[in-house]
Amino acid sequence: MTELRIGILAERNSRVFDWKETRSVLRNSNAKLTYFVECPRNRPKRNWQAVPGKAAWRLIEKLEAKRFGNMDVFLPPENAVFLECEFKGHFKEFANSEIEKVKDAGIDLILRLGGRGIYRGDILSCARLGLVSIHHGDNRAFRGGPPGFWEVLEGARTMGFVVQRLTEKLDGGEILARGESPVTRYAIQNRKRLFEQADNSLAWVIEHVFVNGNLPDPEPPTDKLGKIYFMPRLPELLRYLRVSWLSVAERN
Repeated sequence: MTELRIGILAERNSRVFDWKETRSVLRNSNAKLTYFVECPRNRPKRNWQAVPGKAAWRLIEKLEAKRFGNMDVFLPPENAVFLECEFKGHFKEFANSEIEKVKDAGIDLILRLGGRGIYRGDILSCARLGLVSIHHGDNRAFRGGPPGFWEVLEGARTMGFVVQRLTEKLDGGEILARGESPVTRYAIQNRKRLFEQADNSLAWVIEHVFVNGNLPDPEPPTDKLGKIYFMPRLPELLRYLRVSWLSVAERN
């Protein structure tokens, strides 16, 4: 098994998916881990019209999470390396001085756990094998988020995920693995299932790297990407409650 230097990347105070299987693979390897914490110097531009919808979604999420489980807050170790960054529109950029911190650590592969924004610039290529992330949605149909929500609202029968080597195209990176499962009526239950399945696939990608020294061959590139979804607004959340919560109540 090749000795590798793996970077674990997430934005400060961000919520991350449960990466239990991935952690197990890393723990049982001889890889050296370096934790990187993104520290934005500014906030992404706020859409005030979307604030009521975000607040309502957080309430729905909290209620469903009591049954299906919540996301964990990223808690890096004390020796984590802090990287300042800046939002420019929807993009997140890092100064050369911050990129040098990654290069100085000799990182072979960066694993992104969570945060906001679309990465742009040298952060995508400063590690030898690039920056790998999960999109908890089938990028051929659902880009953006929240994961597992829009599939319910659109009446999809299946939902998917991809493990991708990131590019500057939102949820349109080099696809290293993908999978799917049936859609349930609850967004957070869907999210939990996607998290578990995607974690298994990410663990497989890392095992491939340990054995072969490189990433799995990606899917052939395509321009056929799905619609970009955003945080739902109040009318969409009300419709979700009708097709999810109320329909289940009526059946009972």
